[in-house]
Amino acid sequence: MGKRVGRGAVKAEAPVGRVSAEAVTGGLEVEMSGHKTLIANAIVTVSYDVEFTSKNH
Repeated sequence: MGKRVGRGAVKAEAPVGRVSAEAVTGGLEVEMSGHKTLIANAIVTVSYDVEFTSKNH
């Protein structure tokens, strides 16, 4: 049986800011020599606001 994603643990890795984490069903399941492996992906998006002034334009 597979393991579940600990969303709280994932969120705790972000140092600051508003953080959200979502786990969805999916991945790529492959079979070799009678053994199944599920390959999972993670996507991280980071954004921040920048205030432009005449000095940095």
